[in-house]
Amino acid sequence: MRKIFGPAESNAYFRQLADGLPQLVWACARDGHCDFLNQQWLDYTGITIEQQLGAAWLQQFHPDDLASFTLALQNLPLAGDSLQIACRIRANDGSYRWFDTRARPVTDATGTFTGWFGSSADIDDQRAAADASREITAYAQQAQLDRAYLAAIVENSNDAVISTTIAGRITSWNKAAEQIFGYAAEEAIDQPITLSTAQVERWFTRARSVIPYDNQLAQLNLLDSHDTPRLLTLLQGDVARMKIAATLLFTYPGVPCIYYGDEIGTQGAGDPDCRRCFDWQRQNWNRSLFDHYAQLARMRRERAEWQRGAYLTLAMGDDWFAFARFSASQATIVAANRGSDVTVRIALSSLPIEGRDPADLGWHDEQGQSATIDGFHLVLQLAASSSAVVLSR
Repeated sequence: MRKIFGPAESNAYFRQLADGLPQLVWACARDGHCDFLNQQWLDYTGITIEQQLGAAWLQQFHPDDLASFTLALQNLPLAGDSLQIACRIRANDGSYRWFDTRARPVTDATGTFTGWFGSSADIDDQRAAADASREITAYAQQAQLDRAYLAAIVENSNDAVISTTIAGRITSWNKAAEQIFGYAAEEAIDQPITLSTAQVERWFTRARSVIPYDNQLAQLNLLDSHDTPRLLTLLQGDVARMKIAATLLFTYPGVPCIYYGDEIGTQGAGDPDCRRCFDWQRQNWNRSLFDHYAQLARMRRERAEWQRGAYLTLAMGDDWFAFARFSASQATIVAANRGSDVTVRIALSSLPIEGRDPADLGWHDEQGQSATIDGFHLVLQLAASSSAVVLSR
């Protein structure tokens, strides 16, 4: 093997100098055969110098980087040229780290190029940081595009799309919301949501009018999900209003879809807090809320009109409204009240029950107690923040 350096004394002095450097220092001929590796290289690779002299040292380079490195060694440098290449070198634990490898050409007394004297500096951490920075930048750019795309969809949607803070203040209000609720965006932004019953009913009616009813019956209805704050948290723990929402979820056209934990009173703000683990300790459950969900589930299994029946709004007030789900032979009347105690009268004459007097259908509540009928009106005493379900025989 051809020696790159001269006398042994010079080599001994050079080795002491090279061993004191933090980089991996090496020297090789133009054909890649190595005759010098410093102590840092030996410690890093964990292989003795005897096992690496000659071409064997090249086995420590990553297979994907070896061809470009050996090609760079073989290129005849021009005056003043140096070699610089990023490549991976195998460590003593078998892993590969990135190194910034640089070398200067070595010439003999006649000025003939004989090989390279080089060093390799570990840049793996810097490269990882740069890669991470690029990924973050790319993610941020994609997120910006996604937000712009979503904003365009929301702004051009025929449905009212509204976003709020967890405290209920409006942060966005699209064009459809302006048309449906009659308020411009600048009037609604930063205001608390105070929709009237008539506005809510108009919203529901519009939503039903644009989707075939058979499709609506198959659609999943949600109060919250893993992407949103839990409704009970938005309601600031108001279980009575949560029960109203659950009643509407089970009785409104569509398939009720319960986000795990809602039925036992699980709370949670925005993602990931809304994904809290289910609490299997039954003593921690809100039994009143759980029993309410269980009763609604039982009735939905038993009442065909809840599953496939038509929908009809019957009456409404400032803070309450009532609707019916009905088939040709059965009906259910649902009333929801977000306000204070109120007595409501609901006309039954509009219910199209074939061959039967709507006022004489054996109306009763969930417990089987007879409902109050006054002529052709159902009379309900609605407690504050409550719902009522009245069933026909």
